[in-house]
Amino acid sequence: MRRPLRQHDAIDRHLGDAPAFGPEGMPVELGIRPEHLKLANDGDALLPGCVSLVESRSEVTNVYVSVAGASEPVLARLAGQQATRWGDTDPAAVHVFGADGREIRPHRSLA
Repeated sequence: MRRPLRQHDAIDRHLGDAPAFGPEGMPVELGIRPEHLKLANDGDALLPGCVSLVESRSEVTNVYVSVAGASEPVLARLAGQQATRWGDTDPAAVHVFGADGREIRPHRSLA
């Protein structure tokens, strides 16, 4: 079952075939490690934004992305020297947090 993710109460996005994490409409926060983010083309991005800074290091490329509604840029850490090109985000790499800050594990019975 696909679960819509509401961004700013206006834009529907999906986490692919990610399992359900609780009742629909429950407020949550998403956590994604920088090394699990990938860049995507316009229209394909799960989290639309604009690249604000690229730091190329020998072992990684750090890409900072300004996202509407976020107080700080989102960091995508890409292995090696990378061109700033977006790809898909793996839903298995996304973590969901409740209002209390604790991680919410998927309920397989709701998926």
